[in-house]
Amino acid sequence: MKLFKILEERGISNYRICKDLNIPESTLSRLKSNKLKAGNLTLDNAYKIAFYLDLPIEEVFIKED
Repeated sequence: MKLFKILEERGISNYRICKDLNIPESTLSRLKSNKLKAGNLTLDNAYKIAFYLDLPIEEVFIKED
């Protein structure tokens, strides 16, 4: 998922984005380990993450090859 590449490029830790957005760290951990699919992420959380990164939702949550 492109989200984690973007966070790494910008030097943003999972802890930092979760704390800033009041999202449980387990949500990003489950996304990263594929225990939670992007399609099952709440729209509210997806919007908050995309807005935080100043990117469209579809760009943040696209699958990488």
